Amino acid sequence: MPDSSEPELTIAFAYFDQPNMLRKQVEVFSGYSAELLARIKLIIVDDCSHKHAANKACKSFPVSTDIFQIIDNIPWNQMGARNLAMKHSLGWTLLIDPDHTVPEALSKHLLDKVIPTANRNKYYLVPRAYARKREVMKVAPNLYMIHHEAYWKGGGMDEGFRGHKGWSDITFRIAMEGVGVKRATLDDAPKLIAWSWKDWKENEPPLISDAAVTSLNRDLKQNNARRIRIFASAKQKSGWWSIYVKSLKPIQFKWKKVYSNV
Repeated sequence: MPDSSEPELTIAFAYFDQPNMLRKQVEVFSGYSAELLARIKLIIVDDCSHKHAANKACKSFPVSTDIFQIIDNIPWNQMGARNLAMKHSLGWTLLIDPDHTVPEALSKHLLDKVIPTANRNKYYLVPRAYARKREVMKVAPNLYMIHHEAYWKGGGMDEGFRGHKGWSDITFRIAMEGVGVKRATLDDAPKLIAWSWKDWKENEPPLISDAAVTSLNRDLKQNNARRIRIFASAKQKSGWWSIYVKSLKPIQFKWKKVYSNV
């Protein structure tokens, strides 16, 4: 058991100008029992929002919450946002995207069924479903529960991928395997709920308009070139992944805490 002052589970996500989606997050947590909320902490990393800062979009939260704001305006910096969240997290953390909500049943399942026997040398992918019809979606590689020690054993997310889209998640997975942290999937767990996706059979807009909106360049070439270089080095050098994770420099930006009710 953790110290009584520590949460048993932290839920963390990045945020960027998504006030309506953030209000949905608050609405979901407001439906939790008081007993369950007492066991959880929420960490939000505002990735340099331009119009709707997270601490202004919602000024009160039903769960213990810290909000950190990244000051430097860096495109595609979700890996940096995750590193900042994990810097301030202890024990087990559920890392999600801001357009996914965590039903009470899922939090309870993780706390009562998974964490008591979870292996700290594994991290656990969490299943998800569409918000509209609750049809099951493909498991995403960046939605998982991980222990603080395992996350940093793998060096955290590689911020060398920031500025461009793609390939950071697969590189994280391979690096984690290289240092002995395996991946598992919680097939029987209640599902995360995805709000920004259309059901495959429905030609309808997302249920929450700002759930996941970006005008950033989505070209993958820059980051793919970096991935190829990293993987090529891994093939050439024995023990490369241990060298790689030690070379990572997390949190290469300015930030500040802007809200806490803890």
